[in-house]
Amino acid sequence: MGTTNNDLHDLHAHARPRASEFARPRPRVALALLLTLALTPACDSKPETPADPAARFDELVAGKSPGLPAPLASLQFGSDLAAARAAAPTLFTGGVQTKEGGATIVTGELTEFGCRARARFSGAAPGYLDRVELLAPEGHDARALATKAWGAPTQAAGVPGVDFWFDERRHLRVTAIAEGGARLRFEPFLGVGELVAPKGGADSSWSPARVLGQPLTSVARRFPSWTASADAPALSLPPLKYNPERTAVQLEADEAGLLRGISIQLGPVGAGQTPLDVNAAIDGVFPSRQVVEREDGGDSLMWFAPAHRVRATGKREGDALTLVLCSYWPLADLLDTRESEEHPLGRPLLGANADELREQFKDRLSFEGEAAQLTLDATDYGRCSDQAFVRMFLAGGRVNHYELRISYAVDPSIATLVRARLDKIYGLEQDDADAKQAGKKPPAKSQVKTGTVRYSRSPLVTLHDSSSLKVLSIEVKG
Repeated sequence: MGTTNNDLHDLHAHARPRASEFARPRPRVALALLLTLALTPACDSKPETPADPAARFDELVAGKSPGLPAPLASLQFGSDLAAARAAAPTLFTGGVQTKEGGATIVTGELTEFGCRARARFSGAAPGYLDRVELLAPEGHDARALATKAWGAPTQAAGVPGVDFWFDERRHLRVTAIAEGGARLRFEPFLGVGELVAPKGGADSSWSPARVLGQPLTSVARRFPSWTASADAPALSLPPLKYNPERTAVQLEADEAGLLRGISIQLGPVGAGQTPLDVNAAIDGVFPSRQVVEREDGGDSLMWFAPAHRVRATGKREGDALTLVLCSYWPLADLLDTRESEEHPLGRPLLGANADELREQFKDRLSFEGEAAQLTLDATDYGRCSDQAFVRMFLAGGRVNHYELRISYAVDPSIATLVRARLDKIYGLEQDDADAKQAGKKPPAKSQVKTGTVRYSRSPLVTLHDSSSLKVLSIEVKG
C-alpha cells in the first residue's frame, strides 16, 4: 500500500514543533544545571581534606599567666578521683586508668585538640590529684608555645634541661620537659618559708603550729595526702619551688600518739639555688636565730618563734639541711615564776586546788596522791622528745609549792643557759641584799656553777642543780 498525501502531512506535523512550543520559555532549573556542570572540576580532582584537630593545640597554651588548659580548668588540686571526674569529664570519658609508683594515673584524649592529658592521684586510696600533664601532639613545641604566652622561662641551678613558669598568686608551677615528646606539667608548689612558717594563714593550709601536739589520726584526716606506715609515718606535701618531687615530711610521735616533731630535708635545689637561700627563707619567717654548740662538738642552727611556741633546729650535711620543727615552752616565760594570769602556765599555781588544776590542764595532768605532774613540751634546747615537767605538791587540798624540772642530759649547755636566764630575771637581788646587810661581798655570778642557789624570797625561788642526774629543778614556794 502506498503512502498517501494525508500520511505525509501527519509525519511533517510531528516533526515540526508547534508555534506555541517555540513561544514557551525554558525552565530556570535547566539553566542552573548547565552552569553547575560547566563549573564542576574534572572527575579526577581530589576531595577536600578534613581539618587536623592538632592544629587547635595552640589554643590550650594561652593566657597571660600559667594555668590549666581550658578543658581541665575546673580541676582542683587535692580533689579525689570522683570530684575530678565530675569537674573534667572530657579527660575521663574513655580515659585509661593505670598504676605507676603507687599512684593512680588517668590518661585521656582531648580529641578536639588532637592531644592527650594525664592526671596523677597520689596518697592513700582513693588518691588525691597532685599533678596534671599535657602531652603535645607530634610536630608541636609546647615549650615554645608556653614561652610565647607566658614569657621567658626560669631555670634553676642543678636542674638542667627543665624550664619553669610560676603563678605566684595561685602557687601554681608549670614545667616543660623535653622527654619522649614535649609535655607541660601543672602542679602546686610550696616556698621554703611557707613550708616551715610557724603559723600559716587563716585557711586550712599547711602550718607546723597547726599540727604539732595533735594526734596523728587527726593530722591524717586534715591532710588527705597522708602516707602512713608503722615505722615512719609521713606527710607528702607539694614540691618546693624547684624540686621535681613532692616534699616528704617525717613525723615523730610520742607514746600517746601525739605529734612532737617534724623532720624535713632541704637541699640547694629545694630552696632555689644555694644552701644560703634556705637560711634566708627560714630567717624570713622566724623572729630569731642562734648558733648552738652540740655535745658532739658540732654546731646547730636554731630558730625560735616564742609567740607560736615553735622552734626549728637545722643540721648541715654537705649541701643539705635537715630541719626538725617542734613545739616548745620558751625558757624566758617558764622561768619567770612571778605568777600572773598572763603566765604561760595560766592562773597562779600556788593556792590552786585539784579541781582547778584539772580544769586548766585536762589530760596533760596526772595525780599521784598529794602530788600532780604537768607534762610540757621541750624547752628552747634539746630534742623534741625532751619534755619538761612541773611537779605540784598539795597541802590541805591546795598547791603550796611546785618544781619545774628540765633535763640537760642531751645538751649540757642547757644548764648554763637556764642559770643565765634566771640571773637575768632575778639578778640574785635578794641574796645580794642579804650579803650587803651582813657586811660581806656578794658572790660573783660567774662562780655559781652547780648546787643550790636562792634567787627570790617572794615567792621563794630556788635552783637545784643535780649534776649526777643532769636535771635542773626550779622550786617555787609561797
